[in-house]
Amino acid sequence: MEANLAKALKNMLKYTRKVVGFCKNISYEQFQSDEILIDACVMNFCNLGEQARRMPDEFKAAHPEIPWGAMYFMRNRLAHDYEGLNLEIIWQAIQNDLPRLSEQLVALLQEARP
Repeated sequence: MEANLAKALKNMLKYTRKVVGFCKNISYEQFQSDEILIDACVMNFCNLGEQARRMPDEFKAAHPEIPWGAMYFMRNRLAHDYEGLNLEIIWQAIQNDLPRLSEQLVALLQEARP
């Protein structure tokens, strides 16, 4: 795996881990009432989606198990419709999707090791 691709995957892993870490051991009620936390999570989701968009098409096609399109779609919704954020959807993604994505990214990075 080329260095730039590995770096991009590491960044994506960093963004997922940051959001999961921010929300560890808190309830949905705590999440939805913490504007700074919401902003931090939204920013990292946007970074994640933008990085997913920039991945080479050949790489994305070779790894259909990764929700590349969904990440970019989420980024667009968050970046362009901030006033209409659905915090329940964001919370569900944090609780259910990001831990799995993190595992998938780790696996991709381990496959790439010589």
